[in-house]
Amino acid sequence: LEAQPQVARVHYPGLESHPQHTLARRQMSGFGGMISLDLATDLAGARRFLEAVRLFALAEELGFLVIAPESRDITWGKEAPGFDDDVKYLGAAFRHVGGLVNIDFDRVALAGQSDGGFGVWALLAAHPERFAAAVILCGGGEPAQAARLSRLALWVFHGSADPMVPVSEARAM
Repeated sequence: LEAQPQVARVHYPGLESHPQHTLARRQMSGFGGMISLDLATDLAGARRFLEAVRLFALAEELGFLVIAPESRDITWGKEAPGFDDDVKYLGAAFRHVGGLVNIDFDRVALAGQSDGGFGVWALLAAHPERFAAAVILCGGGEPAQAARLSRLALWVFHGSADPMVPVSEARAM
């Protein structure tokens, strides 16, 4: 995948190019089967990629499906560049995967850590009707939007010694 011009970056600890490869090799007995990648394209290109994806094996016995999109920017929220595209991409991903496997759209949950936690708060605030629950590890959002999320099951975890994101960000939500 790393050699493909359509792929901007591959996130997989089994690759020597991964920044945590040495640590993963020391801590793991294998690198696992989850691979994440950044596509070198726009929203339309990402949609074409998703439409071309074919599942090679279904893990139906697990009872859940994980879709883990990543923002192309380091900021989250409605004012962030590309936020509307990210929300549209997420919706397109759900619809596409929903055509391949049976998804109960009333039971969709989000999860995110750090920047991903900010993304979860932003997506929840933008479309609380689309989600049933969320798990947020270190992240913050817009406290003025918190009341819109009162019907959701939320699990928020944030260490007070976090050097990157102040715990006050999570407490404010």
